[in-house]
Amino acid sequence: MFNKLATFLTLACTLSAVLPAPIQRREVPQEHSHEQFLTAVRTSLNLNNPDGIVDPVFALLGNAAAQQGLGRIADPDCLQLATADRAFTNAKAAGDVAGQVAALIYRALERNTGAVGQASVACTSIQAVNPEIAALQQHQVIFSRVLLET
Repeated sequence: MFNKLATFLTLACTLSAVLPAPIQRREVPQEHSHEQFLTAVRTSLNLNNPDGIVDPVFALLGNAAAQQGLGRIADPDCLQLATADRAFTNAKAAGDVAGQVAALIYRALERNTGAVGQASVACTSIQAVNPEIAALQQHQVIFSRVLLET
């Protein structure tokens, strides 16, 4: 009896390690890899959000999806800047240094674009109130030809 149970348990453990995980529907997975910053920015943003920005995650999406989260911001290319700037302002007013840091990191996060290797369009229609935010722009992962050819 013990040998059969041990064999069964060994087989079950082996199969669970080898079989792939079940497929699950996921939405904007890469944006949610930054969940700690999204959460902190959302908290700061919600303290005072006169522009009605829907949620910080929209600013990390491509412009078509970002349209759904603009609030009163007219330019989707500027949504990330506006969100980070407002969150930084609110965190600064609240004396929340961690919130300020999260807003700075959020501002530097890469946005989705229409094609692999395509840089996001820089925001030119608005200016950040906070010089700390104005000094940053989103990080871009640009694949060089060498990387693509290898």
